[in-house]
Amino acid sequence: MATSVRKFSELDVSLAGFDNTYSASQLTFTFYNSKGAIIQPGPMPIDVSSIFQQYFSSTQVGGMFALLARFPMTGDSTQVVSVDVQITNRAGVTTAQRVPILN
Repeated sequence: MATSVRKFSELDVSLAGFDNTYSASQLTFTFYNSKGAIIQPGPMPIDVSSIFQQYFSSTQVGGMFALLARFPMTGDSTQVVSVDVQITNRAGVTTAQRVPILN
């Protein structure tokens, strides 16, 4: 599950999910404008392998996880209306597509 909220100077993207492989390694965020065009710099991959490895080695809740990704904003943040979020693990890639950014 993914949600996104616009704040004064940032966009917050929240994820809750389950990784039964315990191997999440990359998150990729792609933001879109109201016309459906990708906002530059385009897809933003983030290596999260060490963070998830640390989390899964210390948690007692199995493969469940929740995270908050914060993106600082400059300029007119109302131009950003949705985000795709991909998570990669050993089993492949899962995508939450066109998650609307709420005000």
